[in-house]
Amino acid sequence: MSRRTSTRAVINLFDTTAKQDGAYVVNDILSFCDIQRLDENEIETVKFGTLEDGGFLLDGSCQIMDETVQVEDFGYWSAMMSDEHGSFNTNPKIERQFYENHSAAGLTLNFDKQYPLPKQVRVTYKNSVGELLGSEVFNVDRYSYFCNLKVDEFRYMSLEFLQTESYQYARLNGIDYGRKLEYSQDAEKNLSKATLLEELNITSSEVSVNTSSVTVIDPDETFNIDNPQGYYTLLQQRQKIDLYETINGVEYQMATHYIKTWETTSGVISTFACQDILGVMDGTSFKGGVYDAMPAGEIINEIMTSFGWMDYYVDSEIAEMTLSGIIKPCSHRAALQQVLFACCGVIDTSRITGINMYRASHTTQTIILADRKFMSPAHSIKQMDLITDVEVTAHKYIKGSELKDAYKAALDPGIYEVSLKSPFADYTAINCTILESDYFRLKLQVTAAAEVKVQGHPYEDSATIYRKSMEDLPAGSFRNSKQVTDATLVSASNAVQVAEHLYEYYQYRLSHEMKIICEDEKVGNFAAVKTKQNMVAVVLGSMSLDLTGGFLASCKGIGYALKIGDYDYAGNELKAGDEIGVM
Repeated sequence: MSRRTSTRAVINLFDTTAKQDGAYVVNDILSFCDIQRLDENEIETVKFGTLEDGGFLLDGSCQIMDETVQVEDFGYWSAMMSDEHGSFNTNPKIERQFYENHSAAGLTLNFDKQYPLPKQVRVTYKNSVGELLGSEVFNVDRYSYFCNLKVDEFRYMSLEFLQTESYQYARLNGIDYGRKLEYSQDAEKNLSKATLLEELNITSSEVSVNTSSVTVIDPDETFNIDNPQGYYTLLQQRQKIDLYETINGVEYQMATHYIKTWETTSGVISTFACQDILGVMDGTSFKGGVYDAMPAGEIINEIMTSFGWMDYYVDSEIAEMTLSGIIKPCSHRAALQQVLFACCGVIDTSRITGINMYRASHTTQTIILADRKFMSPAHSIKQMDLITDVEVTAHKYIKGSELKDAYKAALDPGIYEVSLKSPFADYTAINCTILESDYFRLKLQVTAAAEVKVQGHPYEDSATIYRKSMEDLPAGSFRNSKQVTDATLVSASNAVQVAEHLYEYYQYRLSHEMKIICEDEKVGNFAAVKTKQNMVAVVLGSMSLDLTGGFLASCKGIGYALKIGDYDYAGNELKAGDEIGVM
């Protein structure tokens, strides 16, 4: 099989917090602009005819600006037009005062491609006491222009438009605090090695974190800690890295990951260990909640809003499913796992920028024939233990009618954060004031040393076990059961579905390991794989990809024997002769 592959990595070396700190102010702006939109990633605009020099070509390319133009259609247009020399009586200026210190390699200015570029701008930084940290004039020559002025610990930034073409407005669509650095296999800034590990469990009984490792060789010693002009001090956790693979001239996005750790050796060689957004969610806290017949889509939105992430998709089959139960305080990743497990769905970040939540398909998406498999190591197939029963505990949480102690302690004056092991509602306080509360948390103010007590109505759990069983065991087999007890969004409404889903999964008893020349295989998808004597169905659960080594993949998956030619469906026949019951 003849093909050409290449890989590139884009490191988004941006201050990840600057856009959430402070707000822009300007000395002039047109009424249909919203200056705060400069923090957005992209603004789509159209070409309007204006009274600028060459601003209304009679070729049909310009729209007429009328009352349909809404506020927020544009980021920034200066209120005044430049003169015949491209100068302003008062230079348009964009300023921002920050509450925290920030550091950046410079500013990336994104201009509106519908209109002429400005010719010259000045960037200025100051520290927390107003002292000048740096100021430089830049001659703009492209629509995404990097102002190369590295500054540490700034609290103030200003962008001043000094000159444009004759009779033009000053315009800007966006500001990024930092720059993009690109590395590829054929460039001087060399991408030495890139590997990617993708994992997915189609039951969501666990939610894996996809990871990558990227090694670059940079002759400029960009990340050398000893290089005063380098960017080592600007590296932050949650710095974004995009990985791309080109196969026979077609480029595919492989991952959008975030730096977790990094190290530099020999000055020019730097290695970044990265993780997907689910890994970032591990280090965060979700407050938990109590839910009564709430659509899963609303619960997911609550979790993602709390985390501060809106780049996600939920299939309607998942979003419309109603759930009842609780989510205990946990990480945002663990909270998502509870929801998707209860919906028999998956959480997938492979080959996309965000998070995709959907039901896994049992339809074969790809066929792996012998010419794409490596002989060494050989395709390994092992049979796992037979699971004959799946027991799922359904929970029913009911708010009690009697007040009970949620918290009790002898406290000195002060403010206290209290975590509760089980959910309560309708609190009353003795010898303290409740400043904030939710189902699992109290914030108390104590004004004098006292025995403090907070009472509330507890939510009490009554449990029912649902069992999916194999009625007729194979000869010589014994009962072997799997239990699920801590899925707190599994209730009577979805327990049967969850039990059947798990039972079907455990019938995939053949464990596969193989190394392949990868094409469009992806974790969570079913592949029909050719063995020496048969065609077998395998759902890929893990793929370790060598991006810079020819796009090769070491794969792990599970499946069952499949007759040659039977590519369409995996699993339906496994339900024959089974029964489901309630204990």
